[in-house]
Formats: sequence, C-alpha cells, structure tokens
Amino acid sequence: MRLNEAVSECVRLKEAIPELEEIDAFVTNVCRGLPMMPGSIFRIAAQYLENWGISITHANRDWVEARGQKSYHDEWKEGTGESNDAIEGAIEKSGLIYGNKDLNSVLADTVVQLLTNMSDTIRGRSRTFAIMDAGAGTGDTTIAILDSMLSSVGTAALASKCHFYILEPSFKRLEEVYKRLEEHPLKPGKTFIASNLEEHLRNTRNETYDMVVSNAVFHHMGFPTHLKLLRESLAKDGVMVVGDWYTSVWQHPAYLVPILRDLGASDITVRRFENFFHIRKGDMEEQERRLTKHQREANTQMFSYVSALADELRGVGSKSQLCFLEAHESLDDRLGKLKAAGFETDMAELKRNYRGFINMKNNPRHLYQKSDIACVVSAAKICR
Repeated sequence: MRLNEAVSECVRLKEAIPELEEIDAFVTNVCRGLPMMPGSIFRIAAQYLENWGISITHANRDWVEARGQKSYHDEWKEGTGESNDAIEGAIEKSGLIYGNKDLNSVLADTVVQLLTNMSDTIRGRSRTFAIMDAGAGTGDTTIAILDSMLSSVGTAALASKCHFYILEPSFKRLEEVYKRLEEHPLKPGKTFIASNLEEHLRNTRNETYDMVVSNAVFHHMGFPTHLKLLRESLAKDGVMVVGDWYTSVWQHPAYLVPILRDLGASDITVRRFENFFHIRKGDMEEQERRLTKHQREANTQMFSYVSALADELRGVGSKSQLCFLEAHESLDDRLGKLKAAGFETDMAELKRNYRGFINMKNNPRHLYQKSDIACVVSAAKICR
C-alpha cells in the first residue's frame, strides 16, 4: 500500500538517518504516559514505511533493520510474567477464541502429515530429518509436534527419525525446553542453539535442514532477509511450516489514530500525531477499501485485541515492556515475499512437484473461517 497520491505531492519522504531518528523519537514521545508504548517505528513491515513518510534506501536499510530488531530484543529481554498474563487476558476479552496454542496444534498436524509422506522408504533406506524450530521460545511448537506424533495412529515412530534443532536466543528458555523434552515420552535427537535466527543462518551451511518450523515469530521481522537465508539452509526438497498472525493495521499511520484514542491519548496528542504524519480525514477508510473482506475482518480483530491488551496493562504499569507496533502484514504480502525468496506455496504446484504434499487439502490453513488473522502456511523450496 503506497502513500496516497494527493499526500505524496506535498510530503517529502525522509531517508537521512538523523531524520529517521527524529520520526522514531516523535512516535515514542507522543505515546508517553499511555498504558502501552509503540516501540520503534521501524518494527513495522518495511514495505509499509513509505506510508509513514520513510524511504528505504541502500544507505539506510541496514540501520533501519537493526533499529527495528533492537526494539524487539529489548522488549523480549524485559518481558515479565505480568506481561504474559496480560496477553492471555486480552485474547479472552477480545473474543479471539483461537491463539498461539491452536496455531501450534494446526502446525503440528501439518508437520506430521508432511513427514509421513516424506519418510516413505526410498530404495530400501529409511529417511531421517533435521528439523529447526526457529524462535522456539519455551518449546511449545516442538512439543506440539511430538504430541501430534504420539496421538496420531502409526506416527509415533517418526520421532526416532527426527533430530530437532531448537533455536532460541534466551538461555533461560532453552533450559525450559530441555526440561520439557526430557519429560516427553518420545525421545527424538535434539540440539540446542542459543542464537537469533539471522545470526545462526549466516553461519549455517547450505541445505542443512530438511524442515523449518516456526510459530508467531516471523511477524517480528520487518524485512524478508531471513526468508532468503532460510531457503539456502533447506535441503533440495526442504519444507517450511509457519504459524503466524496477519493484519494490515500498521500499514498506514491513520490506523493508529483510533488506537491512540483507545489508549487514552488526549485530543491535543492525537492532533499532533495527525499533523506530523499529514493524516487527512478519510485516510483510514481509503486504506480499508483496498482490502479484502478477510483482511478487513483481521484488522477489526486486531483492533479489539490491542484495546483489550491496553486495558489489561493499565494495572501493570512500568513493569510491562509490551509494545504495540509489530511487523504484521497481510497474508497476501507474506505469500508474495515467500515467492520472491524462492518458496512455493501454491497447493496445485506443491502437490505436483513435492512428495510431502500429495494428500494435503489446503494451504494456507485458516484458523478463522472469515478472517486472515491466524494462518499456518506451508512452503517448499524452489530449486533453481
């Protein structure tokens, strides 16, 4: 979504780093005193930054990407139990009946189906699989996959063919994953890697992994750098299965106006924000008209969630480090990025060319029938 033509005629896109720092500082300052802070403006998906008056160039790209990632890392480092409780409460209050647990469940069933198809004996040899859990947290995704193997008929033996590489920058969380896997009835091979995704991938040999799995992680990455690196890390018939949240609420600053009001910003603060970003009456409605029904419903659901989360955080105060700006993007945008990075997601092509997808029914898999907000996307590496 590009900046409105009428606005672009009078607004100069900014690209110099001091100017970008000024924009970032303004967004932070305008939200001071609210129950949630935005985090860096550069947390959002890079393709939307032009709508915020920012031009990404060869000279500033690395700086912008690093600035956004630092904001995420600072948030994760300062996360608290109160923050996690607030998130759970907001999911319930906003009417989101499905959450990360449900995404993991659908992702896990998809993985087991793919592994079953891919593990057929070839020329008398039984295949084994190197599987990376990217951004593993406390291991919910890997545990969900093992639980699915255990509960499905005839699939428990798959665990002995799998070696899981648990990638997570937090040592504390890796310790939790280790304990959970030690207690699990299935005992796959496992390696623990204390690193963030891009750092690990830059030091990984090509075609290391047969599968990459990840849940609720990719919407923290504003640039698609990781997708190209992931493709290189996958085997020739490698598969990636990603659960994530998809909305367009950060594609234009006009969407932030009702959020600021919900968070308790004064009329003066809202006018300052509108003037700074040259927001006109009707800008948000114009953006909405360009979306599909599924995309608009996803935005409505995300607005409800952010509002509910703000209510939850009012009692937490300074202990909370949760930020509301994220690199959410539309499902169509994500599928386009995957294609550009060398992945196939079209089901007809997947069934035609990849053993794992022979009997799969649909891709992406939507958790909500009339919304794009929560989906599991499977993608196979295109060999060029």
